Amino acid sequence: MTKQEIINAIKAHAQENYDNGWDFVVECYDDADIEKRVSWGIAPYSLPDALAEFAEMVGLRTEAMQEARDAGGADEEAAAWKQELAREAGMLHGVAAYNDAMGQSLDAPE
Repeated sequence: MTKQEIINAIKAHAQENYDNGWDFVVECYDDADIEKRVSWGIAPYSLPDALAEFAEMVGLRTEAMQEARDAGGADEEAAAWKQELAREAGMLHGVAAYNDAMGQSLDAPE
């Protein structure tokens, strides 16, 4: 598969799994963002590898959002931890864009 075919397949998978945590990929990632996010590594890069990278990111974000909901919000320390986790996972751009679009925040309440 070419890079563009892999990007298109990731977008299609995200659309099909919109309600299963992939909504922020649909809402916040364009082709260039997807291309930057995938570690192309040694060619040829496979679709299962690319989907696994995105699935890990989706899982981390879903878990962080669930923890925030379970806690009834986020305190300052928890918010900082979640932002660092997102940064380490290379998904801060997508999380910030999604949260802005959806009016959600992992920041501590004022």
